[in-house]
Amino acid sequence: VFEAILRHSNDEIRLLIDAIDREVPPATSALLTGGWSSMRSVRRARSAVLPDLRVSEREQDTAYGAALIAARALRSTLTP
Repeated sequence: VFEAILRHSNDEIRLLIDAIDREVPPATSALLTGGWSSMRSVRRARSAVLPDLRVSEREQDTAYGAALIAARALRSTLTP
């Protein structure tokens, strides 16, 4: 069942990447983050659809990235 979920999510990722690639130049690399990124099955599946896949070494990289974006947004609202 989990393998079927990975295949389906890869199909959805392909659709999203195709839509993005129509608007901007295609990505040359990808960074896999999140709790499931430590699973070999997830890394293997995602490497089939994401270019030059790297896996984050941070435990909570997604939260870290969100915090950086929030800090940047906050600074831009505070700066005249």
